[in-house]
Amino acid sequence: MTDLALERRYARYLVHLPFLYRANAPGASGPEMGWTFDLSERGACVELAQRFPPPMTLHLILQTDRTSIEVDAEVVWAGTPAL
Repeated sequence: MTDLALERRYARYLVHLPFLYRANAPGASGPEMGWTFDLSERGACVELAQRFPPPMTLHLILQTDRTSIEVDAEVVWAGTPAL
């Protein structure tokens, strides 16, 4: 099964939320701000100030109305999303 076929098994929802992120790499700067473009059960398309190559790991902090959600995420693709 292709990655695209696997990805499409999970519905994507257009959700625009701000979040903080930091690269898990030596010498990484402090937290930066990014925006979600869409979300699914298996991943997210996000807009960041800089481009990170796969398989870079990022630490994300999303703030909800009840709590913050912290998670480590792996970059699997970098580019401009097709609209």
